[in-house]
This record gives sequence, C-alpha cells and structure tokens, in this order.
Amino acid sequence: MLQELGYAGRHYTSLASDRLIAMATSVPASVARLDDQIGTLAPNKRADIVVIDNHTTRANDPSVHTPLDRVVRATPADVVLVVVGGEALYGDPAVLARFLPPGAKTDQITVCGVQKDIYLGQSAAAGRSLSQIQDALRASLARAGSSLPDIECD
Repeated sequence: MLQELGYAGRHYTSLASDRLIAMATSVPASVARLDDQIGTLAPNKRADIVVIDNHTTRANDPSVHTPLDRVVRATPADVVLVVVGGEALYGDPAVLARFLPPGAKTDQITVCGVQKDIYLGQSAAAGRSLSQIQDALRASLARAGSSLPDIECD
C-alpha cells in the first residue's frame, strides 16, 4: 500500500496527501460499511498503524510540506513499525522487540538495504518461517502464471 500511495503521489500531483491517505483508509472502510470498526484511529476501533521514520533523507525534500506528505513519499526502508489489529508485526528490530512478548521469535528480512524483523507468532502463519511462506506463495503464483513483484525502493 505504501508503494501505491507513493505512485499516486508522484503521478497525480493534484491530489493532496491527506486525500490520498483517506482513499487508502477511511474511504474504503466507509464503502465497505466497516467505518465503525476500521478506517480511522479512534477508541474501540481496530488499530492498524504504520510508523514512518521522520529522519530520512526525504525529510529534507522540498516538496514535503506536511507530515502526511512524508508518509506518501516514504519508502519501505522508512517503515519503523507496523501494527495490525493492535499487534506489532513488522519493523526495525529494536523497535519491534519492545512490543513483543518475552522470547518471541522473529524472522529477518532485508528491505531496500535495511534489516527489518517480522513477527508471525500470533498469526495464522504461526509455526511457519517467512521463507516457507514466501516459497508457498511463489509456488501458488507460478501455478497462476504470476510472480511476486520486486519491492520498489525509490
């Protein structure tokens, strides 16, 4: 989704960052009639949060005027933490570890030259490694005549 926001921000410059982010969050929640559960950060809603590093090279980008511009221009390397349904699942190793149960096992992945950790412990994927999940996904996509795209780092 971050890559899609970035693409839209680069190619549809007439759309403000707050509008693009609404198109990825509150608007689909409303269309699906789930806006009482998701789509915005509010009490009693499921908390899905992405924390973006504020101190990246893009922080000095002259086209960044608001904090939401920084989100739209962020790359996968800029993601510090991802929380889904109130549970921390992905991010910078030191940050993610602060939100996990003691002894929690994570898988490591390099994203755009930066190490990230993934926590699968409470998900339906628990008991499988990231590489096992990726292999199964690649095999399924190959049977359908498709493949995993590369992560865009720019």
